[in-house]
Amino acid sequence: MAATSQADIDAVVAHWHKKGVTLRKYGNTTGQDSLEFGEPPPDIKDAALIDRARAFLCDNATPLKRASSKSFGSYGGKHYFEEHAGMYITNGEFIVACALEGLTVSFGRKSELKQVNAEIGAKWRPVARRVAKPALEPGQ
Repeated sequence: MAATSQADIDAVVAHWHKKGVTLRKYGNTTGQDSLEFGEPPPDIKDAALIDRARAFLCDNATPLKRASSKSFGSYGGKHYFEEHAGMYITNGEFIVACALEGLTVSFGRKSELKQVNAEIGAKWRPVARRVAKPALEPGQ
């Protein structure tokens, strides 16, 4: 896997913008139920974190042709990554990582309003190891 560049991130954001999706850190800001309004400046910039998510996806997700009842959503997927990788990632960063890994990404069906969260065409494989949580000191 080649390292993710800002140009890679910008290309994914531009691709979705052409389809009516304003992809930002917290998801599609033109989506139904979005808490953001207007046209904020691009804010997905953490290429190193996206690389870590891509590596995690490569090791732990099985691609599907399309999103289905066996697949996961971007919001649930980001939390799964956070739980197993031990680091925070935004919904938008996770969506970009999925797109750059070649997974199918959709923001609702053509007949529906676009959604804030994306449907990802992949399912999780069992994670072999989890990041150990630091032990608490006695009395904490």
